[in-house]
Amino acid sequence: MLAFVLSRRDFREYDQIVSLYTLEKGKMEVLARGVKKILSKNAAHLEPFCLVEAEIIQGKEINHLGSVAPIELFKNIRKDLKKSLVCGCVVKTFDHLLHNEERDRRIFDLLKSFLEFIEQDKSVIIRSGILLDALVIKLFNLLGFDILAAPQLDDNLKKEIGWLSRGHWRVAQNMELLVNKEKKIHDLIYKFAVYHSEKGLKNWSGIA
Repeated sequence: MLAFVLSRRDFREYDQIVSLYTLEKGKMEVLARGVKKILSKNAAHLEPFCLVEAEIIQGKEINHLGSVAPIELFKNIRKDLKKSLVCGCVVKTFDHLLHNEERDRRIFDLLKSFLEFIEQDKSVIIRSGILLDALVIKLFNLLGFDILAAPQLDDNLKKEIGWLSRGHWRVAQNMELLVNKEKKIHDLIYKFAVYHSEKGLKNWSGIA
């Protein structure tokens, strides 16, 4: 099953619960037995935002993780601390917002396209939170919440937010905004996201 690793958390001495976003079934939480042992074969492939082929074994209370084969580890991202922190924040946000087993191919493709853009384009410089703002807008749009339809949206910001919502990642990367306008856009997007989130949402502005 093709899946992105979203997060891991400890469970008992050597085990972990791994959160995945799978192409076939959406978000899933699985038990990875022995993954904390030094000789574990799966541990290196279960870092956040790895793309893997995962064997999921059905269990009574929780599904178990079998074999894991790496598809894309995004090594270029991991060589850059800032990019790695940003992408780690991205998958944490997906993990926080998405519900288990609600499949949406568009969400899988959104995450894949974002990571591939950061990985493959060496000219990408994480200079601000604008890329994360664009990602959050696009994700909420797929979840059924279109910021461009929000009544509180300032007409002076609608053009730039439209570019972030509909444009390619490079559009966001190349946007040149005054600091105060960029902050206004971020604050509006963050408030919109918090309003429509059932679980609250940590502000990502300090990550990038």
